[in-house]
Amino acid sequence: MRVPGNHMSRILDSDGPNRTETAILELVARGEALSNAEIAEKVGTQVSTVRDIRREYRRDDASSDGKAETGGDENSSAVATDASQELIQLQGSDGGEVSLLNSLHDGVVKVAYTGGEPVVCSVNQAFEATFGYSAAEIVGESLREYLVPEEYAQVTQPDERSTAEMQAGRAVTRRTQTGVREFLLREIPHEENGEQYVFKLYTEITSQKRREVELQREVQWLETRTQQLKHERQELEQFASVLSHDLRNPISIAEGYLGQIETEDNEDSIAVIERALSRMNALIDDTLTLKQQSEQLDAVAHHSIDSLAEAAWELVETGDSELRVVDRFDIVCDADRISRLLENLFRNAIDHNEGPCVIRIGVHDTLTTSTRGETETGFFVADDGCGIPEDKHDQVFEIGETTTREGTGLGLPIIKRIADAHDWNVQIVESFDGGAKFVFTNVDIG
Repeated sequence: MRVPGNHMSRILDSDGPNRTETAILELVARGEALSNAEIAEKVGTQVSTVRDIRREYRRDDASSDGKAETGGDENSSAVATDASQELIQLQGSDGGEVSLLNSLHDGVVKVAYTGGEPVVCSVNQAFEATFGYSAAEIVGESLREYLVPEEYAQVTQPDERSTAEMQAGRAVTRRTQTGVREFLLREIPHEENGEQYVFKLYTEITSQKRREVELQREVQWLETRTQQLKHERQELEQFASVLSHDLRNPISIAEGYLGQIETEDNEDSIAVIERALSRMNALIDDTLTLKQQSEQLDAVAHHSIDSLAEAAWELVETGDSELRVVDRFDIVCDADRISRLLENLFRNAIDHNEGPCVIRIGVHDTLTTSTRGETETGFFVADDGCGIPEDKHDQVFEIGETTTREGTGLGLPIIKRIADAHDWNVQIVESFDGGAKFVFTNVDIG
């Protein structure tokens, strides 16, 4: 066994090594790949005692053999010696390097590559807190064995990538005392006293990686949904083509022949056929309108609610019903589509009430946060008629829902499509007079 020389005087007493120290030196001299913790357990002493004795042994071994240059397994003791000396420096209260490293929030470890293994020289406080390994436990050990999960294990030499690539960083998966987490690893080569080291900086990105996975799933869902919508749009366009050409022509032919065959004896039957053909035309018109109003908006502009409402009112058989615009405001919209929206609302109110009704349009403020009093501005269209049952408020926007034999069941779905095209929200509530109130929010009101 090689007995250390003068450097052991800081650890050993004048009478030479005691039993504990001798046992440690014997294990070190055998060249077994034992960690400080394993030697301490075998001998029955503290890890710090083993570390100090191994440091002195390596220093004495390196000086006696005259091997100070880096590289290969022959100089592993010299590298480990400098690593231990660096640890002492970092632990010093006046050390500039330790003050700098401990001021960083990211975990930092200083390693020296020995035989391809990243041997830990020192760590900062953030590293200990993040990974759960103390300096006393990990210094002198292979960083890879502590941090790299088995499925990711690989020996990486410091010169396999350029300095720029190392400093730019890469996402890695590392093991901590509390489980596997994700980090951004940046590596900074460092030369000191002719020895080569690497500072490894670990910035945790576990939450970012999790969010990336979620975003990837959302993107995939959006891509799939976009393809589905594209396919549905193509089918709808084909269906609209059938409606506008293949069905209208036979209806026109039938309407033309009705006049030729009508007599006093069959006029009632002819009237039934005419109503049926008229309903078919209405269905075709509303179906085509539903398709058109669902299309993306090309452009929007500021329009007065008064002019939009008046234009829509003129297209409806209003009878004795009355329109009242109780607030004056502008909305940013497609004028043609909003005129159609208002027209359908007016017609819906008049057709579903036996007598005349009063229809009001005004600004609607919705309280969105009870504690802060924040409001969301929109507008409403309300009537004083019989209203819509609460359990039907959502169903009326579904295609085919109607309460009259003459209705197509597409009037309110068209309203919903127009609102969706503007990114508005629409809901039905009971009006002050007990009728139906359609509330539109997320509206750009001027």
